[in-house]
Amino acid sequence: MKCIKYAGESLMVGDSTAHALLEFAAIASTNQSTQVVHIHSLASDGRSIGTDIIVGAGVMLLARTVKSDYADPPGDGDVEMMRTRARLLVADTGRTAVASEHPDGDLLGSDWSFGD
Repeated sequence: MKCIKYAGESLMVGDSTAHALLEFAAIASTNQSTQVVHIHSLASDGRSIGTDIIVGAGVMLLARTVKSDYADPPGDGDVEMMRTRARLLVADTGRTAVASEHPDGDLLGSDWSFGD
């Protein structure tokens, strides 16, 4: 489970959702795009809730690993949505972002770097 710090709030999300969100934010920023993404997070009582997040240049996100007694919120659809939108941004502009070293791999499934 990861805790995402965003706009002074803490959001609890699954590891794969957090990683996809950070990678999508990097791609959106590289492409000078601001995007709204809808992901599932946990409420303080463990319920899965929908959360809208703005990502792009100047939007600060931080993810850290936390322990939780609750199950991860559903995130497979969130991850796939962010991967699809990332591919569309890259296809439209040809500009990608630097992939991070992460055990889940990178969002686009291959090595990529800043493009012109």
